Amino acid sequence: MLEQTSYTLAEIAHSVGYPDIFSFSKAFKKRLGVAPTQYRDKKIKSEQQK
Repeated sequence: MLEQTSYTLAEIAHSVGYPDIFSFSKAFKKRLGVAPTQYRDKKIKSEQQK
């Protein structure tokens, strides 16, 4: 969802079952090693370079 939509992180967090953005961000970073905002920014930059 982070890559394919313009939903806010709060909207994504709630849609996947997290009670708030903080819980979502913590779990995301633990699993992928980067914060969701950094992940989205990196993906957007890589897409723009293509």
